[in-house]
Amino acid sequence: MTIKQTIGIKKIASLSLLLLFFLLSSSAIAKEWTIGVLALRGDASTQRHWQPLIDTLDQQIPTDSFLLLPLNLSEMKQAVADKRVDFLLTNPAQFVQLDSAYPLRWLLSLRSGYEPDNTTRNVIGSLILVRKDSAITSIHELVGKRVGAIAPDAFGGYLLGYKALREEGIDPEQDFTLRFSGFPADALLYLLRDGDINAAIIPVCLLENMDNEGLINKEDYRPLLNYSTNTSCLTSTPLYPNWSFAALDTVPDTLVDKVTRTLLNDESDAMKWGAPASHSQVENLLREVNQHPRQRQLWQDAKIWAIQHRVIIGLSLGAIILLVFNQIWISYLVRRRSHQLEQAHIHLREQKEALEQAQRLNILGEMASGFAHELNQPLSAIKSYAQGSAIRLEKENKNHPLLPAL
Repeated sequence: MTIKQTIGIKKIASLSLLLLFFLLSSSAIAKEWTIGVLALRGDASTQRHWQPLIDTLDQQIPTDSFLLLPLNLSEMKQAVADKRVDFLLTNPAQFVQLDSAYPLRWLLSLRSGYEPDNTTRNVIGSLILVRKDSAITSIHELVGKRVGAIAPDAFGGYLLGYKALREEGIDPEQDFTLRFSGFPADALLYLLRDGDINAAIIPVCLLENMDNEGLINKEDYRPLLNYSTNTSCLTSTPLYPNWSFAALDTVPDTLVDKVTRTLLNDESDAMKWGAPASHSQVENLLREVNQHPRQRQLWQDAKIWAIQHRVIIGLSLGAIILLVFNQIWISYLVRRRSHQLEQAHIHLREQKEALEQAQRLNILGEMASGFAHELNQPLSAIKSYAQGSAIRLEKENKNHPLLPAL
């Protein structure tokens, strides 16, 4: 081996070591980014469904690493608040609710996985169904029955079904015995199959997905409401835009650009992404069911009105206070005068009773005087006759036997 060959081998080895060091250094400093995903069907199913997305991002953006984090509705809100996630994958309703409270950047919208060209935007809806052998044949026969749903704020799992039922003249909160099973949504079909509930409000395509996976037989169930759409899945409601992919404001713009370009240019059949779809339809529905985060409540309207008319309200309150005080003062005077009159009445009654007593005593005195007069006259006459008789008898006979008696 010549000296030149030896030097060439050393250079190649040095370059190889340098390249290896560079690759190791790049991988060592690669930052990990967390993608929070709404776990509609549980953690394991969510990991399987969205793993192709993670693989695509890891392959196309080797300088960074991506981690999938399945979350339920409440966990998603808390994770965004605590900034434990960098990207979000969720339904448009939750995106609207989160976007009103936290700085989010809406990047992409998912296309339908059920259509041949994967171009359908609106695929989120609700299906209201019962068991095939159920005696219930119409929505109105559900009154008083047990009806299951995912959660009160689940977009495709309850809110869309709630709106459809209200349009049929039914108030689910009053007319049904609601049972919210939470995530995973699969539990609703098992509860319905086992007879624990009489009907279920489930997301569109859940029935078909579980049937394809061999978990249930979709022929064992039938819808109570049918709504005609272009999708191959059964639905009881109009369909709304598909899931949204968003980034928090803490993610660098360069990475956001890379992620967006990567997903838009992805040619795999796993999932198709497109430009962000309009959320106006979703926001209108949230307002109709009083779930929109920017929707003012009655107390908020009252507060704003009070601020705008605070002068008139202040004067009115002052007048009311004066009227109340005046009423209290008048009531006090009336009460005091009534007490005085009552005391005067008692005093007059006592005087009247004393006068009547004096009159009775006066009458008794007059009667006693009359009795004495009537008695004194005959007694005086008897005394005069007795004394005259005694004098006469004594003159005749001092020892007369009648003298002692007289």
